[in-house]
Amino acid sequence: MRQPPEGCVHHADRGCQYCSEDYRRLLSAHGFIVSMSRKGNCRDNAVMESFFDPES
Repeated sequence: MRQPPEGCVHHADRGCQYCSEDYRRLLSAHGFIVSMSRKGNCRDNAVMESFFDPES
């Protein structure tokens, strides 16, 4: 029901569900830019997670 604008960034870790070709193809088909954490760097997404954390 939501209509995110084309070029919206989808950032995820390197979990197998996010790395699958089918999932990345689906995101691209809907205009998302796929962004993933660097291998072995668990802090890549820390800024966004703290931005959206209501406890911060």
